[in-house]
Amino acid sequence: LMAGLFYAAPAIAINYLYQRKSLKLYLIDAAYMVLLLGLSGGVMALLKLG
Repeated sequence: LMAGLFYAAPAIAINYLYQRKSLKLYLIDAAYMVLLLGLSGGVMALLKLG
C-alpha cells in the first residue's frame, strides 16, 4: 500500500501533468495502482504465513 502511495502514484502524476490529462482520470488510475499493489502485498503476506 505504501509503495502505491509513495512510488506509483507520484510516477503516474508526472506523466499526467506532462500530458495535461484530467485530475479525474489521474485519480482513477492512481487508485487502481494503489489497490493493485495493496492486494499484491496482501497475497504475498498470506503466502508467507502459509
